[in-house]
Amino acid sequence: MLIATHGKMASGIKDSIKVLTGLEDQIVAVDGYSGDCDLDKEIQSFLKLQQTDPMIIFTDIIGGSVSQKVLSLTQKMDNIFVITGVNLPIVLSVLMSINELEESDLQEMIQQGQVQLINNTTTTEVEDDFFN
Repeated sequence: MLIATHGKMASGIKDSIKVLTGLEDQIVAVDGYSGDCDLDKEIQSFLKLQQTDPMIIFTDIIGGSVSQKVLSLTQKMDNIFVITGVNLPIVLSVLMSINELEESDLQEMIQQGQVQLINNTTTTEVEDDFFN
């Protein structure tokens, strides 16, 4: 699995995966435009290692330069799913999946992992000892 983003977002997600699951070794993080990152080289290195199995590549912004680079490098390749708008819930869902993922599975995970608004103004009873 590859996560390619602008700045250090990819490494941040990978670090969170380490804390939550210990499965960070299954993720390649590419921090585009950060330090001396060679975006083309790092994406191509990942693609060379993963030529036979289906691959999932996460990017941050649809239409952004990182996504455009990923799409141009994977254009004629089979078994690659590119998911934009990466967030921690979708990466966790994909990483923790025990089955080989198909496009329909990914679509469902994307729906479940979307940003949600929580109305925190409603009054609900909370037990006094809940946070103690």
